Amino acid sequence: MQAGQFFSRVENIQLEHLHQLQGPIQVASLQCLRWLHVSKCNRLKYLLSPMLVRNLPHLTHLEINHCEELEQIIEMDQTSASSSQAHLQPISFPSLEIIRIYKCSNLKSLFPLSITCSPSKVKIISIDGASKLERVFNLDVEDDQKGIVLPNLQGLLLKELPSLKSLSQGYHFRFPCMHYAEVKECPKLSTSFSIDSKRVVHAITEAPEQVENDRREGLITKEEIVDNQAACNDVFWLYGYQEDTLPLYMNVDEAEDN
Repeated sequence: MQAGQFFSRVENIQLEHLHQLQGPIQVASLQCLRWLHVSKCNRLKYLLSPMLVRNLPHLTHLEINHCEELEQIIEMDQTSASSSQAHLQPISFPSLEIIRIYKCSNLKSLFPLSITCSPSKVKIISIDGASKLERVFNLDVEDDQKGIVLPNLQGLLLKELPSLKSLSQGYHFRFPCMHYAEVKECPKLSTSFSIDSKRVVHAITEAPEQVENDRREGLITKEEIVDNQAACNDVFWLYGYQEDTLPLYMNVDEAEDN
């Protein structure tokens, strides 16, 4: 069996204690890969190439822990700016369900998302102990609404992230299937969490007072605002148990009616 045929059938990969590995993984395609676990690869800086990411159609679990030098999950700096094919094929994880990151102190963000190619199947995002993480997602898309829906996200854990400022600056996230949210020891986080009357959880980075000021000055219309929004320091919300820990989210029309 040739190497290409072997890798095309691999479903699980576990990389541990590979102290010389700096990355990314030098494989063009892992068409059947479902589970990728990387642990204690101390010199690893980049895990996946853009080409490989586009050839992971069945990856459901991504877990990375104790990779202290990891800077990027996807080595975007090496993407050829002149490659038209790179721009025509946006990066996406079509089957990704679980993302767990633990003790990766040099990581600054998870990976880039586009509005049209967000990982719609993601159910769990857990990031703990990434001291340099500044934002969860890199989003640099010109869009008037700047809205991102993660329709299947059920659980979100953000813990011990002293540099975290936002999920993604200026974007409004909606989580219609959220069951659990915990934010702990993220002192710089400016993202505000709230819940609407339909039980959709919202995460908005812009400060509520700034949104209200803009609305009063006529700078925005039909824009979302949060009623009685608390500063996002520690959050613990569990569906059916501690639902009142998130403030009520209202749009402009609902706020004016009140």
